[in-house]
Amino acid sequence: MSEPLDQGDEPSLAADSEAFRLLVDSVRDYAIFILDPRGRILTWNTGAERIKGYKADEIIGQHFSVFYPVEARQRRFPEYELEIAAKEGRFEDEGWRLRKDGSPFWANVIVTALRDPAGNLRGFGKVARDITLRREHEESLRQSEERFRLLIEGVAEYAIFMLDPNGYVATWNSGAQRINGYTADEILGRHFSRFYPADAVESGWPDHELQVATAEGRYEEEGWRLRKDGSRYWAGVVVTALRDEAGRLRGFAKLTRDLTERKRAESLEAYGMQREQLLEAERSARIE
Repeated sequence: MSEPLDQGDEPSLAADSEAFRLLVDSVRDYAIFILDPRGRILTWNTGAERIKGYKADEIIGQHFSVFYPVEARQRRFPEYELEIAAKEGRFEDEGWRLRKDGSPFWANVIVTALRDPAGNLRGFGKVARDITLRREHEESLRQSEERFRLLIEGVAEYAIFMLDPNGYVATWNSGAQRINGYTADEILGRHFSRFYPADAVESGWPDHELQVATAEGRYEEEGWRLRKDGSRYWAGVVVTALRDEAGRLRGFAKLTRDLTERKRAESLEAYGMQREQLLEAERSARIE
């Protein structure tokens, strides 16, 4: 059995508290501070000064609502945060906050109720992080995706849509509606094999397309397809496998173009050439 520690060997509460204070104060990426039960600031760390711009002697004793835009203060959002944290133990939010110079930043905020062993509310711990750059990146990505969506939606000459890994329609653009005749409500969630003639479906051709696209990354062909009203059209089709960063198959992008007029023109041209060949053969036969 181990020997009990001498009194002088036991770490003191004061030493532990000092070490914790030094740890919190050294954190620069997070504003970490304590509020009293009414929301007045009691402590201030280096990260809080760096993120918010106030020195400790400028902000301690002030109400934490000073960090909120006027609109949020008018609807008493700071008080709401404390009410939820007191009731549920914790509150988390993302939103605009203000620095000392009035400039806004997008913050991730966590407020935790601090209670003594008897359960009495002693205040709140507040941790805030400046995630403005992350939000700008996400907003830029969202706008880029929205522009791309609008571009795809506006393309009328091509049916451009996505299939899930099993071949069910996941998206639908205006070109797909114009060419195939289905509205989005009518086709989303349906299997793409309904665009194929019965003999192609019976032979398993739609699944063959997906199998080739899965194995090779891409499948391309021309062939007959069906509109909603049952009429046929000659389609140029490209199916592309969509994979995530880990290489997992997430679905397929399908691009279809109605080439019926080109097919008709080619058929007429081929018929004309065949007719000329027959006439030439007849002329040659007469001469002989």
